Amino acid sequence: MEVDPAGNHLKRRRVLVVDDAAMMRRWMEIKLGDTYEVSLAADGEEAVAMALLVRPDLILLDVEMPRMDGFATCRALRALPRTVRTPIILVTSRTEPADVENGFVSGCTDFIGKPVDEVELAVKIESWMAAADARHFAARHFAAR
Repeated sequence: MEVDPAGNHLKRRRVLVVDDAAMMRRWMEIKLGDTYEVSLAADGEEAVAMALLVRPDLILLDVEMPRMDGFATCRALRALPRTVRTPIILVTSRTEPADVENGFVSGCTDFIGKPVDEVELAVKIESWMAAADARHFAARHFAAR
């Protein structure tokens, strides 16, 4: 657990990585594990269950998966009160305009194409988490008035 300069324990942000490819899940876990608490799911059904259990701050979601593809998983996550506002980034090789449109219609927040660029991944995760933090702060601040 991280500690701030005053010695207070800081909660690590949680990222749920969903991909049917074990190598991709492991790669993401290695790249993100020093900064985030990483949870892994191998398909959409497992992702929905895991999201309810770990309450991730952000979800990285593959599109082409067995049992429930990423578009259906995104719709299912958006239907849940706990994940309705959680940033969901689709990580996929399907980057044709129709696929991008389908992703946004299903409720995704952003896209990252495969092969994944490490810098793009880091920047998008940090940007969307910062935006979510600002939204939560504003909601708490203005609700108190």
